[in-house]
Amino acid sequence: MSASTITTRRRVSLFASSSLVAASLLAGVASVSTIALAPTAALAADECGDPTVNGAGTDAFSCTGVYAAGITYTTQGDLGLGLVDGVTIGLGGLRVAGAAGDQITVQSIQFFANTGDVVVNNPGGRGIWLSSPDSNIILDLTSNDAGDGAPSVTGVSEAVRLTTAGTGSINVTMTEGALVSTTNTALRVNAGSGGATVDLGNATLSGGGGVVMTTTGQADLTTAGAITTNGVDGGVFVRGGALGANVTVTGDVNATGGGAGVFAQATAGGAVVATTGNITSAGTTALFVQSVGGGNVTVNNTGNLSGSTGLDAVVSNLGVIDVTTGGTTTGTAGVGVVLAGSNGNVTADTTAGLVTGSTSGLTANAIAGDIGLTTGAVTGQGGAGIQVTTTLGAVTVDSTGGLVQGSTDGYAVSTTTGDIGLTTGAVTGQTGRGLSVATTSGVVTLDTTGGLVTGATGGVSA
Repeated sequence: MSASTITTRRRVSLFASSSLVAASLLAGVASVSTIALAPTAALAADECGDPTVNGAGTDAFSCTGVYAAGITYTTQGDLGLGLVDGVTIGLGGLRVAGAAGDQITVQSIQFFANTGDVVVNNPGGRGIWLSSPDSNIILDLTSNDAGDGAPSVTGVSEAVRLTTAGTGSINVTMTEGALVSTTNTALRVNAGSGGATVDLGNATLSGGGGVVMTTTGQADLTTAGAITTNGVDGGVFVRGGALGANVTVTGDVNATGGGAGVFAQATAGGAVVATTGNITSAGTTALFVQSVGGGNVTVNNTGNLSGSTGLDAVVSNLGVIDVTTGGTTTGTAGVGVVLAGSNGNVTADTTAGLVTGSTSGLTANAIAGDIGLTTGAVTGQGGAGIQVTTTLGAVTVDSTGGLVQGSTDGYAVSTTTGDIGLTTGAVTGQTGRGLSVATTSGVVTLDTTGGLVTGATGGVSA
């Protein structure tokens, strides 16, 4: 070993004993025992450290310099890799294959401010690929210094792929930077029952898809950066299990390749909470939110939605739908807003922006659940402005916030036994009635004092 290498390793041993490294380097790996820093030249794939030396014990290594041939490990115990600011990883990317029971932690490390950020560019495959059959995976690419650019991970197939099963969990943290896939999804996360938590901060994503995230546990996604995609995976796809899914996507999402802008779902009765901003999908729904098996769906959109369907909220059994929109919502080839309920209540407030559908403007249906709508302007270019159907549930609509118009009826509301109460502003049915209201045995109450109600075949049919 050269004298310069010995000196480098001795200097790093001082960092290893400091609180900085103890606190930040591989915090997810217990009993950090060994840290080796490779020289700052082109390095072999295993130059961060040799896990065979420690047998089945915990291994923690720091990686610095240039890894032109990538970094590849198979765990022989819990493994932690610290990516020191300025590290560059090339062809082959960063690949860690975990053995059963071995936790994997990869974390960016800053010794000095403004000395570069992590850069991974694999022109032959995935940028970062971490996999385990059953254990936890932690990827933390936090950047704390703004003066030296931002982390970036690029891969041909995927920028980042993280997979585990069994009871394994996955945690991803970024504050800024970019995840780029030239042909596939930027970030793919497949977790076990331990759940998946992803916080991307202001990082941007681009590729065939933005985020694909699945778990049989709880799914939590937070991202504020722009997402631009051109493939069938769309902008964001999140599926949680019985513990639900919380999806916060406040950056602009533009999905041009046919996938949904944001798809948020929970199975096995899990609840879904979606908080979103501007979303555009060229080929399908801008925002699709669903609970399978009876969970609730809550949507708070603060931006504009545009897709073949603007917004689609779906529940089953006793699931409740609660939707608030904050901008314009447009269905370019279908309905503007779809509320598909069952035996739970359905409520929506769209007063903050125009709802437009190339067919109907807004549709809501339920079986035993009540439906309550408060709207601004709603336009159905190829159907009713507002179309509501229930069997046993009651219907209450207040559209005094704007003009409701349909190419057929302005309103088309029907129940079997549920009562109907409508409070309207101006309503227009271009080829049908302004208000078309029907119930078998329910009570109908109409208040049309807020505006003129007109229709080609009559103003009101009740």
